[in-house]
Amino acid sequence: MTITPFFYDGLNLEEDMIGKLTGAQGIGVIFAAGIARRLAVNIGPSRAFASSVFLYAILVTIFGQLSSPLTLAIARFSDGALAVIAIVALEIALTSNLDDGSERARRLGVMASIGAVGFCVGALAAKALAIWLSFPTIFAIAGVVAVLAAGFGLVKITGNGPTPDASNTSDTADTTHRRILSRGKHALFGAFSSGVFHATWIVLMPLAVMQITGLPKEQLLWLAPLHILGVILLTPWLVRISPGPIGIALLSLACSAAIFLASLASHAAMIFGLVFLIGGASAALQARMLTSLLDVAGTSRDATHANTLNASLGAVGKVIGPVLLGMIAAQQGPDALLKALAVIWLLCACAALSARFLSNTSSAQGHTHG
Repeated sequence: MTITPFFYDGLNLEEDMIGKLTGAQGIGVIFAAGIARRLAVNIGPSRAFASSVFLYAILVTIFGQLSSPLTLAIARFSDGALAVIAIVALEIALTSNLDDGSERARRLGVMASIGAVGFCVGALAAKALAIWLSFPTIFAIAGVVAVLAAGFGLVKITGNGPTPDASNTSDTADTTHRRILSRGKHALFGAFSSGVFHATWIVLMPLAVMQITGLPKEQLLWLAPLHILGVILLTPWLVRISPGPIGIALLSLACSAAIFLASLASHAAMIFGLVFLIGGASAALQARMLTSLLDVAGTSRDATHANTLNASLGAVGKVIGPVLLGMIAAQQGPDALLKALAVIWLLCACAALSARFLSNTSSAQGHTHG
């Protein structure tokens, strides 16, 4: 994933086309979100995980040989779909037999952390390999690693997944969705924005920094890992010292200020590194705000529906955000991309502050009526 934007640059693709390719991945995420859980339950999480990762291995191996926008779009769509199936299958295997909400959250947190560490290790390995090897060769090596992961998953992942419950009627699901939307509506923009940030940060921003600073791509492969390091290192600390909408608002304002500072010091790559670091933490907190407002850690049904809504909005953000921001970057230049991201972060700060203010107002009204 780290070398993908620079691979696109080697194909002389414009930013708007790169944004559309990233949007194709988001469409794949949305498509697979509707079938992934059912597939994992029907064939078993281990087989669902192994088959999706094996197909991904084939995909990433041939990805470096592709050049036309159509084949790249099909590959990116398949990338998003297969990733969702693999993640959902792994989540089911880890949590399907758990009734304890805190243990469920802990296991999912460990899974996310291991995935983030894997991203960083892969990015650093790609940076080292890029010195000697071509991008197609690096993609082929990634395919070999994915085959090994598929075999490991088939052998080690156990569990048959949850048994379908006939009592889970559509009326109950509709009631749950209405309750979640009523209590967590102020977090919806943040969930959407988290998808915009993650997709833009990984694909469009490295190219924008390359254009602004004039540095070669080999010196910028460390930027994307900083985004994930922000997720790993800063997010847990920030959650402890300033949980909830206020902390999210402050961090969103910090991201907007950092981007503004980076636009002034356009040749300081270290400032862009700071933007990537705190940007990763901010995007992760935006994605968490919905479940934070709902306080559904101990309620299995609400937690499942909230996470589904979160993922769906993030996927929509991955579709719409890169397409629009890619068009802005292609027509107005990389500076315009930075300004657009700064504006989105300011809107996230406003949404988080409104969530805090309106929730306090509702609580006060509830005590008055009581």
